[in-house]
Amino acid sequence: MHLSAHAVRRPIATSMLLLAAVILGAVALPRLEVTLLPEARSGSLLVWIPYPGAAVEAVEEAVARPSEEAMLGVPGVRSVRTRVVSGGASFRVELHPATDPDLVALGLRERLDGVRWTFPEAVERPLVLGGAGEDTPVQVLALAADDVEVAADWAETVLKPRLEQVEGVARVEVIGVPEPEVRITPIPDRMNVTGYGV
Repeated sequence: MHLSAHAVRRPIATSMLLLAAVILGAVALPRLEVTLLPEARSGSLLVWIPYPGAAVEAVEEAVARPSEEAMLGVPGVRSVRTRVVSGGASFRVELHPATDPDLVALGLRERLDGVRWTFPEAVERPLVLGGAGEDTPVQVLALAADDVEVAADWAETVLKPRLEQVEGVARVEVIGVPEPEVRITPIPDRMNVTGYGV
């Protein structure tokens, strides 16, 4: 026999069940927790260690290798992916499931502070950033100018510090900047006089 037939034959029981459901809903509704932005824990962290003005080889040898070895020993760390660029090194730290990212971030800071004395003096303090969902930046700004060197200097000295002061900005990186170089053009006659002819 169908449920609708039971409900028609027993109207009192049906009404009581409906009333019980309404009362249960009225009691439970105020106790429901409403979260507009639920907390989302990321399974990875991003670590950035600035080494201003250093070449890729110097960053890899002096910063990337010792930092990666130190971070792999932190409890909760599953793996570390390193990306070395001119001027610093970034590390994406993958965490084990059900690991508290805040505790791992604290452990990363302690380990990096422990090996920081081995870094060159120009290396700045490591930054541990939470919730590294992707390696790609959130926003990219492109600058174009007739004088690239002047634009690069302005971006590094003016734009970057101002963007870093904006609330919610974790890191600002200037890429594509031409490296300064010194060109030496010898004068053959004078080189011959000194005995270093070309």
